[in-house]
Amino acid sequence: MSEILPQRTAQEIEALAEDDWVPGTVHLVDVNHDLNVEHNGNSDVVLIPQPSEDPNDPLRWSAAKKNWQFVILFYWSFLTSVATNWSGPAWYDWTIQFDTTYSILNNTSAVGWCFLGLGCVILQPFAMKFGRRGVYLFATVIQTLGNVVGGVSNNVNFLYGANIMTCFAGAPCDSLVQISTTDIFFQHERASKISLLTFALYSGSFLGPVAAGYIVESSQGWRWCYWYLVIFFGALLVLQFFFMYDSTFAHTKIDKDEKNIIAQVISRESNVVEGAANIESEESESDKKILDEKNVNVTDPEANDSQIPPMRTYIQRLNVIETFYNDKRPFWVIATRPAYAALLPAVFWGGLVYGVQVMWLSLLATTGSEFFSVEPYNFGADAVGNTNFASLIGCFFGSFWGGVLSDKFVAWKARRNNGILEPEFRS
Repeated sequence: MSEILPQRTAQEIEALAEDDWVPGTVHLVDVNHDLNVEHNGNSDVVLIPQPSEDPNDPLRWSAAKKNWQFVILFYWSFLTSVATNWSGPAWYDWTIQFDTTYSILNNTSAVGWCFLGLGCVILQPFAMKFGRRGVYLFATVIQTLGNVVGGVSNNVNFLYGANIMTCFAGAPCDSLVQISTTDIFFQHERASKISLLTFALYSGSFLGPVAAGYIVESSQGWRWCYWYLVIFFGALLVLQFFFMYDSTFAHTKIDKDEKNIIAQVISRESNVVEGAANIESEESESDKKILDEKNVNVTDPEANDSQIPPMRTYIQRLNVIETFYNDKRPFWVIATRPAYAALLPAVFWGGLVYGVQVMWLSLLATTGSEFFSVEPYNFGADAVGNTNFASLIGCFFGSFWGGVLSDKFVAWKARRNNGILEPEFRS
């Protein structure tokens, strides 16, 4: 690995600072414990991004508050995945009760998946411009109503409506929950947290059909799959409204913080070369520059001491729309920017890989009943649902590999690379 990703020297760091500092490249580890930055406790890990002085900065939330917000995100993601993927075990019953075919039921799911993708395009810009909290509340309301539609279904048209509503409202689980996680956690924590959210998404997709299979086979019947979701989403809506805070916050000086760190590294190396005679003066100049940058006058929202807003009250945190810490760009710019990003080969390839992965996930969810409910298997709805356990086991190991182990690996690799984390370390 060291031959593929050689250690960066101070001269190479300086060259990177001037020429080709690749986005995602950060100084994650304070190897010599002498950088004037905020660290993760007493460790050598640098907090990336550096939290601002604003008391409303989500990065400055207490660990308990961060974890509580993450629990709500996890629960919402899990429940949303259940709502969009549970129906496979009920398909056999639907073909009889609604006098329809597996092909038509497959179409109802396909339309739902299309609206899930459309929801990402529509809801994400709203979350960036008007805050995350309002989008989550809106999505939960639509999820609740969509499951009510499903619960009263008496023909396939109701299933179309239920799938459209639940999948459209489920779109943030594929786009926004990741952003919300990076809002409140630092670089060295993100893979672990996002992998847990990924586990929530896939465990919901796999455990939903398992639970649905037993409900369908019981005296309650398939309608209660919808009614249980209405109950759970209703409870979640109350929880979100009173206890889920908006994590929207525009960190406007991330690049400046990183340049400050680079300047300190270069200054440190220069001091070693030039001798102790110039150390005191150079360090004082470097420190002055850092303090100047720290106190830079930024009004949206990272301001100096005289302009730092007060801590918001509990009632203020319940605002559904965020207009102070939001993205200040015009809405149309926010909405169209992903289209330009999709032209980048890495983004296009990543989207293609993720799309194929979701395709296989939807294929398993929509074909299980068709194949396993007839000869030679003759599985009941409960047995059809249980076929998802195998995928759940694989999901568990994959999430651990791409999460906790990833965070530990990149920190270890950064220590061997003069403290620099390069984006390819994650791959």
